[in-house]
Amino acid sequence: MKEITKVLLCVWMVLTMALSCQAQLKPGDVVYQNDFSDVSSAKEWHFDPQQMQWDHGALRVESQDLNKSAKIFIPLPVEKLRAMQVQFGALVKAQNVAKPAQSYHGVKVMLQITLPHKNSYPQRNDVYGTFDWQRVESVATIPSDATAVYLVLGLEQTTGVAWFDDIKITIAHPPRQRPEHPAAGPLYTGHPGIPRLRGAMIRNSIDPASTSLLGTTWNANVVRFQLVWWGAPLTDEAYNQWLDKTLKQLDAFLVEARKDGLMVVVDLHTLPGGRLKDVGDRIFQEKRYQDKLVQVWDKIARRYRGNTTVWGYDLANEPKEGPIPPGLLDWHDLATKVAQTVRRDDPDHAIIVQPEGAGDPGQAIVYFEPIPVPGVVYSIHFYLPWPYAAQGVNGMPVGVKYPGTIGGKYWDKKQLEKALQPVIEFQHDYNVQIYVGEAGVVRWAPDADRWLDDVISIFEENGWDWTYHAFREWHGWNVELGSDQNNQTPSPVETDREKVIRSWFAKNQKPAW
Repeated sequence: MKEITKVLLCVWMVLTMALSCQAQLKPGDVVYQNDFSDVSSAKEWHFDPQQMQWDHGALRVESQDLNKSAKIFIPLPVEKLRAMQVQFGALVKAQNVAKPAQSYHGVKVMLQITLPHKNSYPQRNDVYGTFDWQRVESVATIPSDATAVYLVLGLEQTTGVAWFDDIKITIAHPPRQRPEHPAAGPLYTGHPGIPRLRGAMIRNSIDPASTSLLGTTWNANVVRFQLVWWGAPLTDEAYNQWLDKTLKQLDAFLVEARKDGLMVVVDLHTLPGGRLKDVGDRIFQEKRYQDKLVQVWDKIARRYRGNTTVWGYDLANEPKEGPIPPGLLDWHDLATKVAQTVRRDDPDHAIIVQPEGAGDPGQAIVYFEPIPVPGVVYSIHFYLPWPYAAQGVNGMPVGVKYPGTIGGKYWDKKQLEKALQPVIEFQHDYNVQIYVGEAGVVRWAPDADRWLDDVISIFEENGWDWTYHAFREWHGWNVELGSDQNNQTPSPVETDREKVIRSWFAKNQKPAW
């Protein structure tokens, strides 16, 4: 019996050490690296010798058949990677790689993640042509239920030649470690005296009559005002001119909003530099844009310091990191730097920070730590399940039902609560206020009113502030229009979705200005 106890103790110690090693993984830690300095370094890869060869310190892959693939792969340590966000990439050179029929074909620097129900294939799309050595990188989240992970290189459904070198996989973000004891003390909301903020998101071009309707007849008490750029190209000079013009619109809007009992969230919807397709926001690619973001918020915070109509500053709409080059800040550290600047300039207004990665707010917040600045409110956006809430958008199938099985999972209010559980845990772990900056469903979704009421009731049960997306913006989100996708005429009577929204607005208390 003593021997068995000793064996069990040893097993427990080994498991504890293994878990401890995984818990200690931090951003930048290398998971796999290979520069193919000699031919032996390629032996661990699985490949067809007729398609791949070692070529002077690189792997050369060639495809002569458009309907076939020439790919090589290597298994990665899935036990080490589960629940991690990783950055992976390689130096790539290409010669006469034909443009494939699908954007996800062509040159492959891809992870293949094996899952119980449906595999995942994160990669960078639209890589083809003839080009000299350049880095092709992506970021991926490895689900906790992954059973295998492979790194795949090569060519798919195309012809040509590609070379691969300097492969590197690093930890981008490990999951946050929950504190042993929840934080205590008074909860900061930024709106003392008002139990809850309930309202809608609006464009900067909205007319005063619409604002008045929202604030008076509908009884909303907050709006999220988009500082959004719809032009091109996004040059520095053009961005400065746009920002100055839009802040003047905001100045005028604040006067009208105050008359209608509306507090205002200043939402920087368009970031300096804009966004690079299939990569991420340019603020994570060039330091000058990170510096510019700090300057922009320094300007805004100084401008609206002391303006009591403003509730808070939403630092970045749905920030997307993508692969971050060495020497640049990730979103958490950049948000901290911006928040410190705002708090230096303005001691009163709420600073609103949304974790990186807007698709699944529960998943995104797992990788985010609190910002070490006072007066921060944490924001999420909610459109889950996306095939239901955004059906008919960009060619997505319509007729998806709620409640119902969507993507192999049954979605009802209980599942919605489960999806938001990590946000609830974050709220209680750190005693912070949650603000849902966007939540919405297209008007032609079956039983959209039920989804809306279920989602908002979860927000309410947890004491969250929220703004519906969106009031009199794109017709698909407009609750004043009926469920016929082809009819953009306002309904002569209240729609069921409008009734839901207005029933919650009816509970609002107005600011005591």
